[in-house]
Amino acid sequence: MDTAAGSGIKVLVADDQKANRHILEVFLRREGHTVVVANDGAQAVALHRQEHPDLVLMDIMMPVMDGMEAARRINAESGEIHTPILFLSMLNDRQTMLDGLELADDFIPKPINFGLLRAKLRAFIRQVQIHRTLRVQQRRIELYNDEMRRESEVASFILNRVLAHTEAPNQHSLQYRVVPSALFSGDVVFARRTPSGRLHVLLADAVGHGLPAAINILPLFFPFDGLSRKGYPISTLARELNRRIRDLLPVDRFVAATLVSIDTEAGVVEIWNGGNPPALLLGPDGRIAKRVDSMQMALGINEDDPALFATQRLVFRRASN
Repeated sequence: MDTAAGSGIKVLVADDQKANRHILEVFLRREGHTVVVANDGAQAVALHRQEHPDLVLMDIMMPVMDGMEAARRINAESGEIHTPILFLSMLNDRQTMLDGLELADDFIPKPINFGLLRAKLRAFIRQVQIHRTLRVQQRRIELYNDEMRRESEVASFILNRVLAHTEAPNQHSLQYRVVPSALFSGDVVFARRTPSGRLHVLLADAVGHGLPAAINILPLFFPFDGLSRKGYPISTLARELNRRIRDLLPVDRFVAATLVSIDTEAGVVEIWNGGNPPALLLGPDGRIAKRVDSMQMALGINEDDPALFATQRLVFRRASN
């Protein structure tokens, strides 16, 4: 964090000279940072593992384990969360600096110019701030995805329990495919045969995904199933489904729907399309014979006016065997 904003970072200082450690510790604390000190490279590696500092200031020449080896191990242990390392050393020859920059992010020669150190710290602080922000955002995304996954699992469970009480569309020689963009979407297909033998089909596309979409769909199933069992026309179904959505759900919840009634004996198809893409009637050759565009808004938006639920009637001839 920027010290100008009144907050600091955690800095690990590794130097075998007590005086150097003390000077750096006093300077860093005055700058508003938390300081952890190590006497050598081995202790620095251990403290990095324990304290998870935001930045490491480390001498190169130290007993037990030098700064180069310590940096190598710290980098290996950092994983996805990189810990910046700033080398401090009296060894300022070209090769040492090149070798050091292979392992560290920057290099400051001793004796330390504290004005230069302050400037470099500010750059590292901005880097730390960015990494912290990214980690927080990543964690929020992970939590959001976990929540969406749980909601989708609940939604799938609820809807599957509901669908267990209805006739499977494929029982009526219907071929359909639903490809959700998430684990569960608001796209469903219901089907029910009427007492007279007509087949009623509902293709619904609810707003949202996961549990909210399932909640939007639930008010449709029972009236669709019950009214179809009693033989009501799909104009009545559309009006009743619209009323249920308006009565039960918030004003911004609606369901695009296509209702179809197929009478194979009479060769008649009735369609009501509210907010869905065009329904296409294909001829025996597989070409589009009729296109039924949406003439009304989605369920839950329309007023309770019978004229808004009038169906389009198509007559077809069954293909000869």
